Amino acid sequence: DYFEAHNNLGAAYLAIKNTDAAIQHFQVALKCHPNDKALKYTLGILMGEQSLSIPGEYVESLFDSYADHYDDHVKNALQYRVPELMLDMLRSAGLKSDANLDMLDLGCGTGLCGELLYPYASSLTGVDMSPNMLEMARIKNCYTKLVKADFTRFITITKSPYDIITAGDSLVYLSDLNDIFLNIHRLLKPDGWFIFNIEENDQSSDYIPLSGRFLHRQSYIESLAVTHHLSIVSKQAVILRMQDGKQVMGTVYLLTR
Repeated sequence: DYFEAHNNLGAAYLAIKNTDAAIQHFQVALKCHPNDKALKYTLGILMGEQSLSIPGEYVESLFDSYADHYDDHVKNALQYRVPELMLDMLRSAGLKSDANLDMLDLGCGTGLCGELLYPYASSLTGVDMSPNMLEMARIKNCYTKLVKADFTRFITITKSPYDIITAGDSLVYLSDLNDIFLNIHRLLKPDGWFIFNIEENDQSSDYIPLSGRFLHRQSYIESLAVTHHLSIVSKQAVILRMQDGKQVMGTVYLLTR
């Protein structure tokens, strides 16, 4: 009945892809801590349960444990290049080297987007749920402000207008994006930009159980843009990263108000 041991064993077995053993240890851990939302959700993922939302506790726990090796893993092992692709798209749309813009980075993580964008920023606010990821971002010294918060709540209460709002690999943890687009329109300055990526959905389901991530169809994104009076400046089909030796395809969108 030692929670930490069973929880760590579950994580270790998961790392070597022994799902059955991971489930057994996580189930014992959950008996020790029956109200642990992150653990409940992890078990749900492993057992193939459908979900329409991801608890904040799961996201915080996942990225807190990932923070100290996140940059090296995503850049080298996963060949993740979304921040660079976003910057290229913004430059193609007219982002100038002498820009002095107010920016908001949703789900900023360790600051992979922020460190590329801060030379163009007058102010750069990063929002993330994971304190350990925020600490990694703080070390890079590229944000004028870092906020520990669920960015879906943050954008409902902040009133500051922004020239650029980014969401690098953040919307994949949400199923319903309607409120995101609603608040993005409210927060963008006239002619401001919203740049983000989705994972491409060419499957029958919108949810990938073993990843805990959501897929979105281009038709869904484009209907939201119309509903919330945002225009598509450009979109680009890209390889987001490698996962288990396979390419993960997605789309980077640049929208304007």
